[in-house]
Amino acid sequence: MKKNKKLLIGIGMVFVLCVIVFGVYKNCQEPHDNRSIQVGVLSFLTGTYGQMGTDFLRGIQLYADEVNNTRMRENKKSEKISLEIEDGKANAKESINCFNRLLLHKPRVMIVAGDYQVAAIAPLADKTRIPIVTSIVGNQSFMDYNKGGWMFRNWLPITLISRVVARYAYKGLRAKKSAILFSQTEYGEDAASAYKDEFTKLGGLICSEQTYAADTHSVRDLVVRILNDKPDQIFVTGYGPGYIAALQQIRECGWNGLILTDTTATNPETLSNVNNMEGIVFADTIFGDEPASDVVRVFKEAYRQKYSSEANIYAAFGYDTMRIIVECISSEDSSEMIREKIKRIKFNSLSGLVKFTESGDCDIEIAIKMMKKDGKHIAVRW
Repeated sequence: MKKNKKLLIGIGMVFVLCVIVFGVYKNCQEPHDNRSIQVGVLSFLTGTYGQMGTDFLRGIQLYADEVNNTRMRENKKSEKISLEIEDGKANAKESINCFNRLLLHKPRVMIVAGDYQVAAIAPLADKTRIPIVTSIVGNQSFMDYNKGGWMFRNWLPITLISRVVARYAYKGLRAKKSAILFSQTEYGEDAASAYKDEFTKLGGLICSEQTYAADTHSVRDLVVRILNDKPDQIFVTGYGPGYIAALQQIRECGWNGLILTDTTATNPETLSNVNNMEGIVFADTIFGDEPASDVVRVFKEAYRQKYSSEANIYAAFGYDTMRIIVECISSEDSSEMIREKIKRIKFNSLSGLVKFTESGDCDIEIAIKMMKKDGKHIAVRW
């Protein structure tokens, strides 16, 4: 009798154990609704330009949330997009540390924003063999350190922007003499060189070239030298307090003409510190043009609802960068397959038709725009 009792208890324990094992096995076999594709994001969220990096990240998160919510609502057994986020603080050493931490999550694709941060992690890109979509990267050196072809730039190269502005100055404004005021940075030097090359190639003359430290707060002496050379137009490029001082002090020194510049004019730091933006002309994408397309209107409203603020170009590029990744990524694809898909992608983004060149650079339409007194801008037809 005791033996039978022990046997029944043993059978019961085996049954319970089988149920537990089956449950664990079933959970392991049914993760399709809960599977996630890891995407590593390295942005710059603190420091002088932290707002730019934050706006960019918000655009990424907005689209990732839209995709995940749609898949959940439609009960699709497809992978959830899971974002792992790090703040590189626009610092080379910190960016490398952040990049290495992101690798621990085994991301299928990575997003890296900012010139300093992309330059810092570039030597690691070929070794990791993970597709990396970069943004807010204007420097020409991107072309030099993307030798392995694992990185893509979803942003406007500063050399391309500067050449478009130079063509507008010469052909649109009929300027024959132009001055250049640029920061002592790789970005400023790239922009100044491209503007000068294009303007002189067309037949124009650069009558003055002045350079400032990015962290300076006064460029008055440089502006006076420029005005003494009587240019038809002035091209200002760079970033930092020096760039803001240049836009302010050119006006304060008596220049009433247009000020030609690049997309730095649209960053939050510039808009909040330059008193009068009227008459500032810059090259940008078609994002923000009126009348806006239905896609842009929907994006702006969704962004406003989620973050209680207006979407800018940085948020738009974040949103589109995430769209590129969602379009090209699948858990079943190898890294090489994902990279090939990104190479071949061609779609209508918030900023116009986007595709990548063989070298991984962005091929996108650029428009000339002019700032109004309130900081809003209008498209310039020329």
